[in-house]
Amino acid sequence: VSTQSTWDSSSCSQCFVDDNVVMAANFANSSHCQRWLLKRSRVSDSYKRDAHHFGSATDVYALHLHFIEFIGKLGRRLKARQRVIATAQLFFKRFYLDNSFFEWDPRLVSACLLIVAGKAEENPVSAKSLKALFKNNPGFLNENGIRWPYRDDDLFECEYWCLYYLRFDLCVYHPYRPLLKYLSDLGASDLTQTAWEIVNDSYRTDICLIYPPYLVAVTAIYMACSIHERDAKPWLHQINIPQDQMYEIVHDLLSCYDYYSTHRANPTLIYPLLAKIDSHYSESCSSSASTAASANAASALAEAQMTPAQRQIQNQIHQQEQKVLQREQQQLGRESLLEQYQQSERAKNKYSYQQTQFFLNPGYDPN
Repeated sequence: VSTQSTWDSSSCSQCFVDDNVVMAANFANSSHCQRWLLKRSRVSDSYKRDAHHFGSATDVYALHLHFIEFIGKLGRRLKARQRVIATAQLFFKRFYLDNSFFEWDPRLVSACLLIVAGKAEENPVSAKSLKALFKNNPGFLNENGIRWPYRDDDLFECEYWCLYYLRFDLCVYHPYRPLLKYLSDLGASDLTQTAWEIVNDSYRTDICLIYPPYLVAVTAIYMACSIHERDAKPWLHQINIPQDQMYEIVHDLLSCYDYYSTHRANPTLIYPLLAKIDSHYSESCSSSASTAASANAASALAEAQMTPAQRQIQNQIHQQEQKVLQREQQQLGRESLLEQYQQSERAKNKYSYQQTQFFLNPGYDPN
């Protein structure tokens, strides 16, 4: 497979016809095209970051596939649209281009990115529903039945950092729209289901980080035609696409299918890798809890060792802080009452004005 995976945006408009030209131009000017279509070597290097934790870059790739599937399973349980799930999976890949599984818990990041994707696609995913799912299904996170260890504050903070590492680029182009357009042009609407599933499978690979969506759509149709023994070559000659890159996508998808056929027979191969992540974050939580307990114990010990004079001074300081807090609350209450009074007066003046105008001018319309 060729490692040449950069894409010339100037060729984009050649691959769309009629009303799709506008869409192509929009994609060529988007952050997706200009900042998030990467070289294959750049994507491959991201797997090496965690290789020393898990043994090899292949093991890291296996974990990526596991959590991409986890996002899909999570989204389907929450009845999210496929576009939301695909966006979350793409965001997951972008996030871990520059982050490690040992820096950010992929379970927490997966949940947060599903929430972010729901907001980006205007189909919100409720954080309350996520927590309820994890609480009522202890085995959902992994086979050991580990419970969801995070609070709401952790979820909201992680959501901010997800946006930060995504560079706040939330506009995503997917292959689904050009897929339906091309199938209509080809007159092969009966291949929609097969091609659509191939597009869904493409998010398990790194294709979405390397190639533009229209090329993924064309490749999905080509593979669907091959599966159903249709001849797609005349149609491929009509549209101007880089066929060498299309065959690279085919190779990546077939490699992914080979991986799943091997590992589906023995799903326990992923368990030791997940156990390392669980162990790392359980130790982090334990150390955080012990640190907090130590701080509380030190505070209690310091308070017990205070002299009566020191304790009296501390009580005076606490009372003074309470008085300041009460004054601030009273001031806020007075400002609220003043604002309500002013609103009432404005409403009265408006009503009086309308009454006057109505008597002076019978045709007066207050609207």
